[in-house]
This record gives sequence, C-alpha cells and structure tokens, in this order.
Amino acid sequence: MANLGIVRSITQVGRYEPFELQVSRGQITGHETLNVFGFASAVSSSFVAVWEVNAAYVFPTVASTMLLSSSSASDTAVTVQIDGLDESYNRISENVTSNGTAGVATTKVFWRINSVITIAGVAVGTLFVKNAGGTVYAQITIGNGRTNMGVYTVPANHSFYLKQTDAWSSTSVTSGTFATYRTLVVSPTGISNIVLQAPFLNQIAIERPMPTYFPEKVDLQFQCKSSGSALNIGTLAIGILIKDFITGS
Repeated sequence: MANLGIVRSITQVGRYEPFELQVSRGQITGHETLNVFGFASAVSSSFVAVWEVNAAYVFPTVASTMLLSSSSASDTAVTVQIDGLDESYNRISENVTSNGTAGVATTKVFWRINSVITIAGVAVGTLFVKNAGGTVYAQITIGNGRTNMGVYTVPANHSFYLKQTDAWSSTSVTSGTFATYRTLVVSPTGISNIVLQAPFLNQIAIERPMPTYFPEKVDLQFQCKSSGSALNIGTLAIGILIKDFITGS
C-alpha cells in the first residue's frame, strides 16, 4: 500500500481543521493541550485544592529530591513518571520504580510536581511521592494509575491559556448543601489572586470565549469547599500551554 503522507483531520472538500485538534495532534510548534484533573472524596467547609489527600495542598518551600513509596509491600516493580519543575521552573521528568513501602529517591531535584503517571506495572497499594520530611506532594490512589490533583505550576518560558473549568459534586438538590468553586493564583513572589468564584450544586461548567492568560511560574489551585457535609468533588481544567520563545538553528 502506498504511503499517502500525514493523515489529516479535514473534510474531503474543505481545508479546515479545528485549531484545538491540531494542538492535540502536535501539529502546531510550541503548543500543547493541558488537562488538569482533580478529585477529592471529602471536601468540607474550607477551600482546598481538589486532590487525593483531603487536606490543603502546600507547595514545597525548597527544591529537594522526592521519595516514591507504596502503602503495599507488594508494589516492588511499579514504574511511574514524575513530571515537574526544577528550582528555575524548568520542566523536568524522571521515571522511578517502587520498592514496596520503602522510599525510592529521585535523582533529580524537584521544586514543583505537576503530575505522576504509571508507565509500567499495576499498583495494588496507594503510591506516594513525598519529601524526606514525609510531606506528600503527589498521590496515586489505588486503581487510578495517575494523579488526580487540581494543582499546576506554569513552567518557565511558557504561558497557560485556560479555556474551560468544570466541577462536579455529590450533593443532592434536596440536601440544602452546595459547593463553591474558585481558582486560586499565586505569583512567584507570593501575591494571591482569586480569578473566579462561584457556588454550584451538582455541576458547574465555565467556558471562556477568550481564554484566561496565566504567565510563567504562577501556582494554580483549582479549589472547592462545601457549605455543609463533606462532599465528593471532581474538577477539570482545560487549556493550552504555549512556549513563549522557541530557539534553534
């Protein structure tokens, strides 16, 4: 069979391919899609980032090596990919293989962790990424295969354009309990801003006709709280990460 070249997602009679699809397919240099997933099983009356640990997310204050461990001694050959940033906010990535409940140290020094995903093996326990002091910065709950953490730090030499945010809660219409969503933005100098805040019952979907711009090095937390009893809440933030400058010969 003849090689007809790149498979293109355009009509037979037209030449249009949606911009978002081109980005997802890696056809536009310096652009990539970004989906930040979050889930928490017991969000209570204080705003917290929606992530696997039912507590506030606190970013590291110093760059350090991290330790991968499991809640199960059986997890001796599960390899994960840790994606994060170094102390200059440059993107770094490292593959680490678990050794049961013992902590396996990274060779790279992490300032931020943006995601962790399983690339080999199936964990029977919960996987943790901690610093030497025991603070958890990422967690893969049993059966998930990847982190579900509503936090993200924009890398150096990149801009993030947020197009859509969604949140879902386990409240019922008749319970009298509602959730409140907000996006917390913290600059590298520590200045905090709330970009959006809105109450909702079961679901909120915020689509931006013009994407919201976030510059390099800002910390983002996609947070929720409950007006009453603890709620299961999931969040999703969708946008495009764009390199500010591209160098080359």
